[in-house]
Amino acid sequence: MRFSPTRTQLGYILIAPAVILLVAIIGFPIARTIQLSLWEYKLSQMWKTKFVGLANYVELFSDARFWNAAMNTVVYIVGTTVGIFVLGLAMALIMNRQFPGRGVVRSLILIPWAMPPIIVARTWSWIFDGLYGSRTTP
Repeated sequence: MRFSPTRTQLGYILIAPAVILLVAIIGFPIARTIQLSLWEYKLSQMWKTKFVGLANYVELFSDARFWNAAMNTVVYIVGTTVGIFVLGLAMALIMNRQFPGRGVVRSLILIPWAMPPIIVARTWSWIFDGLYGSRTTP
């Protein structure tokens, strides 16, 4: 008897390799980081380690510098996210209106978005250029 998966089962079968790869790529570093955080290391003597359990976390959460850094990070993330959203929405509303010079404004808004690939391509063309780029002979 031949296995004939249902449509749902086939979906799970086809997505399984991607999920396994994603778990391996993301899960292993996270698990390793948690494991390493439970040990004490000295940079001058990396071969000498000592298991300290959750003591590193107790020290971290009782340090005022950590909370200051965490608050700075939250303020930065919220500020940049809101700022980018508002700026993007304003540009979209401007580009959607009918007014004289609309094409020029659209071009000026889109130029910064289009330039990085052009700059990268030009840089690589210089790198691989025989006269300006890296040479294979001394």
